[in-house]
Amino acid sequence: MTPVALARAALGFAVLAPWLALLHISGALGFGLAMIAVVAAFAGWGRLVARLARIEDAPLALVVHWGLAAMLGLGGVALLLHQLGHAVQLVIVVAGIALHNGQLLLDRRRHEVRLVAVLRAADSRFWIIPAIALVAVAALHVLGTAGDLSASPFDDDGSFPAQLHRLWQTGTLADPIGFARDAQLGGTVTASALVTALTGVAWYRVVDGLGFALLLWLAVTYLRPRTAASSLWALLLIFVTTSYPAVATDATPRWLVASMLLALFVTFERYASPEDDRELWPLGLLAAAIGVMRSELIPIGAAMIASAGLLAVGRSGSRGRTYALLVTPIAVMLPFVISRMVARASVPAAALAHHGVLVPLLMFVALAVIAIWIPLVTSRG
Repeated sequence: MTPVALARAALGFAVLAPWLALLHISGALGFGLAMIAVVAAFAGWGRLVARLARIEDAPLALVVHWGLAAMLGLGGVALLLHQLGHAVQLVIVVAGIALHNGQLLLDRRRHEVRLVAVLRAADSRFWIIPAIALVAVAALHVLGTAGDLSASPFDDDGSFPAQLHRLWQTGTLADPIGFARDAQLGGTVTASALVTALTGVAWYRVVDGLGFALLLWLAVTYLRPRTAASSLWALLLIFVTTSYPAVATDATPRWLVASMLLALFVTFERYASPEDDRELWPLGLLAAAIGVMRSELIPIGAAMIASAGLLAVGRSGSRGRTYALLVTPIAVMLPFVISRMVARASVPAAALAHHGVLVPLLMFVALAVIAIWIPLVTSRG
């Protein structure tokens, strides 16, 4: 096949494959299509974030993480309104697929030209082996984690699939049964619910397999294997990473959080000092999303936001920077914080073994103070 034919075939597959997942095909094929549909939903929301931020050069491996962060923000609002049941989870995912397909079709000529250029490039051969290894490893990990039904379903606070099932049925976790009662804000539960919306709660382990695949995809893309040496480094990264167990004892997703954390660092490196302050929106979005997934990572997100603000010192202040570094993180985190407080209040004090809720709340306040301070400082000059 010619590069043009290959590019058109790839675009056709990217458009049609996600919708096939809605046919509920059984077996490994159906499961693989469901994961392709979830990644397409991430890409759809991520492309919308990139368009709003006026970013055109972001690699797809990074854009999908922006999309997951945006979906977490929408999920947090639905969670606060007690509406994040299975139907709304499906609506968020299907809307992301529609956005993905719509933007691909609108810009199909540009995407086709870009794919053809990549296929014809002299250094494209260095991508072939790492790409094949990445696809194979990703498929094995996704299917392997989904099929590992013997792994423990418990995290530090109880049964993780029970929380997902409770969310599926009631649309909220603001009760003493469904919500974790330690330090976390519920972002991992929400992310897992969105990933399993097409497959069902029983396959919750696939979330970490998908997170592993996204982490490797972003890492290999970041390495950009355009020479024999860099392609060998990419292969080494894949093989070394796969030596770690795919399924952890704790049921809470860890690879997905690691992938989001890497996306935060890559976003900071590429867009922390932009000419247009709207390019900071993905950074604020990712920092908040990581915070609601793992509250102990909130200081990292706060440090990234503060650093981005300090890099802007000397430039005139703008409304875009305020929205990116103040409004966006608070808008994403606040629904989770309120839901967490409501869930905490529904549990008798005698039944609470921990007081870890104070930690994420104090961290959130610190993040808000830092974010408020940044526009004041960067507006000078």
